[in-house]
Amino acid sequence: MNVIQTENLTKFFGNQPSLRKINLTIQAGGTIALLGRNGAGKTTLLRTILGFEEPTSGYASVLGYDSLKIPVQERAKIGYLTEDHTLYSWMKVDECVAFQASCFPHWDWGLCNQTIEQFQIDRATKIKNLSRGQRAGLCLSLVLAPNPDLIILDDPSLGLDIVAKRAMLEALVELSAQPEKTLVLSTHLIDELERLADHIVLIKNGALSASCPLETFQQEVSIWSVSLEHLPSNWREIPGLIHSKKTEDELQLTLKGSHDECYERLKKYQFRNPRRLNVNVEKILSNYLE
Repeated sequence: MNVIQTENLTKFFGNQPSLRKINLTIQAGGTIALLGRNGAGKTTLLRTILGFEEPTSGYASVLGYDSLKIPVQERAKIGYLTEDHTLYSWMKVDECVAFQASCFPHWDWGLCNQTIEQFQIDRATKIKNLSRGQRAGLCLSLVLAPNPDLIILDDPSLGLDIVAKRAMLEALVELSAQPEKTLVLSTHLIDELERLADHIVLIKNGALSASCPLETFQQEVSIWSVSLEHLPSNWREIPGLIHSKKTEDELQLTLKGSHDECYERLKKYQFRNPRRLNVNVEKILSNYLE
């Protein structure tokens, strides 16, 4: 089953395009990391998919329903955490939890309490007195406790200190281990991506740049080092070139294609001493999105 599907999804704000003909399919189950630079269109994509923004053109569906016509009972199957962690600041934590729980017939108190304890939140404290990390943890508990099938988290670690970020990461790792759930995570935690994601969706300048299993991306995008000596004049024309960087003694090229294909291309262009660098996925993704 496709839990999310878009067809030529386009969104303009005035004359400025935020999304450009996004065609995306996300199947049920697993963890999908939504990645892109600031301003790439990630939040707009999530809000448009959920029906909070009306597309300029194109179409989006969630759980098989038009995003602008999701029935109330189906919305209860969707958990959405916004990047600003909005809460009723005048409430105490317990009051906020009780209020939220009253709206959902299948509230999981065990999961709610576990998440609150994980972030060391005092239930008697007013929300306005919580730290940013504690507010993020409380928001996460409120999103997870209704036991949704689809969970969408928009940069949940944004602005958190190192302790709160670690608590958030641990909660996300536990969540990603539940195969019956579909987790869509917009994140800057690229260094932890291999622990979290099965699938990645990359957005560049409002357009879909890639959507594939993380393992496939690692096999199809790589970074190579070549000697600066006798550098071919047409090196920028090499097929599949995504990113380049010169250092004092080498040129690093990020290329798209299988490792064997990339090696053959480099030899064809007569690069000297091509070798594939053993770098982590964070480095490859950073180059790809630059």
